[in-house]
Amino acid sequence: MKVMSEYDADSILARETFEELFKIEDEFDQADRLIALTERAFDISKACGENFKKKVRAFKKQLEKEKKEQKGTRQPSKTEFGYYADGHELNCGTWIANQNGVYQYNPYGIANLACYHPILITQIFRNAETKKQKVKIAYQVAGEWSEIVVDKSLISSANKITALSEYGIHATSENAKYLVKYLSDLENMNISTIERKVSTSKFGWIGGDFIPYGMKIEFDGKERFQELFDSVAERGSLEKWLECVKTVRGSGRKEPLVYLAGSFASILLSQLDLLPFVINLWEETGKGKTVSMMVAASVWGDPKIGKFMTDVGATGTSYEVRSDVLNHLPLMIDDLSKVKESYKDAFTDLVYAWCSGKGKDRSDQNLGLRKSCTWNNVTMTSYERPLATESMRGGAVNRVLDFQIEPGDIFTKETGNATVTAISKNYGFAGRMFVDVVKTVGIPRIRELQQFFLQKIDTYCQMHDQEKEDKQKLPLSILLAADKLATDYIFKDGVYLDFEWCVRQLKSKDDVSENQRAYESIMDDVNIHVNNFNPDDNGNYRGEFWGGIKGDYVYIVPSIFSQIADRYNFSAAAFLRWAKEKGILKCNGEKSHELQKTERIPAGSKTAKRFYAVKMRNEDAENSDESEFEEVNKQTKLPFD
Repeated sequence: MKVMSEYDADSILARETFEELFKIEDEFDQADRLIALTERAFDISKACGENFKKKVRAFKKQLEKEKKEQKGTRQPSKTEFGYYADGHELNCGTWIANQNGVYQYNPYGIANLACYHPILITQIFRNAETKKQKVKIAYQVAGEWSEIVVDKSLISSANKITALSEYGIHATSENAKYLVKYLSDLENMNISTIERKVSTSKFGWIGGDFIPYGMKIEFDGKERFQELFDSVAERGSLEKWLECVKTVRGSGRKEPLVYLAGSFASILLSQLDLLPFVINLWEETGKGKTVSMMVAASVWGDPKIGKFMTDVGATGTSYEVRSDVLNHLPLMIDDLSKVKESYKDAFTDLVYAWCSGKGKDRSDQNLGLRKSCTWNNVTMTSYERPLATESMRGGAVNRVLDFQIEPGDIFTKETGNATVTAISKNYGFAGRMFVDVVKTVGIPRIRELQQFFLQKIDTYCQMHDQEKEDKQKLPLSILLAADKLATDYIFKDGVYLDFEWCVRQLKSKDDVSENQRAYESIMDDVNIHVNNFNPDDNGNYRGEFWGGIKGDYVYIVPSIFSQIADRYNFSAAAFLRWAKEKGILKCNGEKSHELQKTERIPAGSKTAKRFYAVKMRNEDAENSDESEFEEVNKQTKLPFD
């Protein structure tokens, strides 16, 4: 619109001036504009002002006449898109919605354009986890219908709805508010017509349904996770897949059976109210771990890396989001060494998250807590060494099953290539089959089977005098139960996991004790930095002064001890309490709070200092010099007391 000073006697009386004036919808804004124009007309001349007032009255009469004629003309009360095969249309009120687009006449007979092409809401979803709503929108551009699912909030705001333009929908800042109004009217006028469904953005069990195989619940995360969603599918021939996998199972190698059992076991955890765990196959590269994992991935979908199997280049947040979407389906990550290289010190946190089934809490744009990513599945990895040694958090390590690959290659070059070729063309059938097995057998009987294997593991350990960690036994019992179900109902080949081999792979209680592993880490660090504890013949240290060794004990400077704890990711306070209870921590007294020992180090020092005195492993103690340090008498007065 022009500013007032730009109007002259001709332009202020032109028809376009009045059209612009009465196109203003807000009555206050329209009145302000009318007053300003009237004043400008009289400023030009009295005659111009009088003529302007006459034209205002004339234009109003013309609009009223057009409005009456418009009311007398029957407007369509339903859409005319032809979207539904049965021919039914949606109520659209005063909107005209046909192949020419969607528009509406305002009270002055001027069309408000909502969209240049057909567009409508076809379904409304209510997410089972978040309770938030999404809508499925169908739209026709260039004669072709397409569908998308978007958050309800996106079509409820004129500022947000322009994002639909990315999908080819006509949604600009000019028509945004009308498009919002049209879609809102469409929803409210067709409450009983538009289909409403429960939805989820997760795979797995939702109530008695299993996504993506269930029909009652819709997966609403296709747009965000299109590649992953597309990978969970059935392709090729079930018979060819079974022929290939049975050949692998009959090869005598145990490793593919472990991954296969883990792939099936993943969907049992939530049904048995059990926690997530990790299966890690470890040994040097080139053994066939990748192909073994691909076989397990083909249970659910496309086994290629970057499809169902995870790309190792993913970030921590993307791992969490992927686990959240997979939910009960297994997370598969090949070659974990690349992941550890990227994560460095945060790698332990990632392993701990997989085992805890929960991602980090994060704030949203409104500084509130965003819904955390959660899952309950089996994470399957491959590595060059046991994964449990990488994490010093006992709760996580307890649920990491490390399986060492036996000598020799799992596949030859020929059999490996043949397997990859077969499962890349034929996949996704066994997942649906196993879901049906779970439903048919029933959770009570599956729980009995899992408890049977748990008891069998306990009995075996007792008979062979093996003290295995209880929390390691539980994941293995689930693995064995899943293996039996898949073998009996799907493969029917009688090839089961080697029970004794699996039990031998379990960690002992000392192996998974956080404090025991902390002790081993301390001793290793002392050996690596022995020069920091032993002075030369002149009493000088060849590195930083970290403490000293006397008899069976290593005396560690408290600040250095804290650094070791940080480096190996264990709790210094928890270890020291444990060490005192075990009798391997020498203290000044018997008081429960006393954890330090005072010594003059090196020998001959004028002042005594406090240290943490930890008993060394026997092989270390043999090399110590008993006479190197002078023990401080309990009566000695310390300068820092």
